[in-house]
Amino acid sequence: MTENKQQWRIIDVLNWSKNYLDKKGVESPQIEVEWIMREVLDCSRLDLYMDHEKPLANKELKQIRSYLKKRVDGRPIQYVLGYTEFYGRKFEVDDSVLIPRPETEIIIEKIIEKYKDRENLKILDIGTGSGNIIITLVKELDNALGLGIDISKKALEVARKNSKINQIDQKIDFLAMDILSNYPENEKYDIIASNPPYISEEMYEKLPGHIKDYEPEEALKPGQDPLIFYKRINEIASNLLNDNGLLALEIAGTYQEKKAKQIFEDNFTRIEVIHDYLGQSRGLLVYP
Repeated sequence: MTENKQQWRIIDVLNWSKNYLDKKGVESPQIEVEWIMREVLDCSRLDLYMDHEKPLANKELKQIRSYLKKRVDGRPIQYVLGYTEFYGRKFEVDDSVLIPRPETEIIIEKIIEKYKDRENLKILDIGTGSGNIIITLVKELDNALGLGIDISKKALEVARKNSKINQIDQKIDFLAMDILSNYPENEKYDIIASNPPYISEEMYEKLPGHIKDYEPEEALKPGQDPLIFYKRINEIASNLLNDNGLLALEIAGTYQEKKAKQIFEDNFTRIEVIHDYLGQSRGLLVYP
């Protein structure tokens, strides 16, 4: 795709870009091209096809080409465009935070289902990253208040920005904290949610390049012990969780389920496993 005398219409760019990404091995070229063009043209997917004969300006072509180059270089589309969607809402992302994933939405759905009739909840999000979990829960649950903590100050900048984008910043605080050595004092919570680093060293090396080479390593793997955050949460939970509260934790998959559950079995009465769309164990709901 070049800026020359040829008149590039929306349909021309759609077709050319889809084939280009497909040849470069991008998994969902049609979806990603549409996403790129909706961003550049500031329009809906329907608009792309209703106005498919519309010619594009050189400035628009240049921007689309720039995005395509970054994408074929391996950079995730969410980082290329600077945002993603999670639970129907827009969240800005950069390489200081993990890209929110649909698997996490499943866990959030379970929490909302259990607490939809409750009001004035206090929620703690450990390792908040982009803030997608705490923002979604506070938006969805009546009169809820939240605290998101993370060791990364850059991640917290993203989370604060997302709380403003989603018009919920008056109900959520964000705090820089290393949960392995400290925890919020003088407050108890109805829900403690966490999608902590849980990838083992061995599994980390097997991750695809678009994850390992771009997403923040410290948010993926915790070091020698992939279960260290679950152990820490179990250790401090009695100081943070109300008697009828809930721990909602994301885990790496079915292979990690047994060991993760064992951590909480002595201190908690019931553990419910949440499965993702592929049938993998993806979360634990832990009850006092």
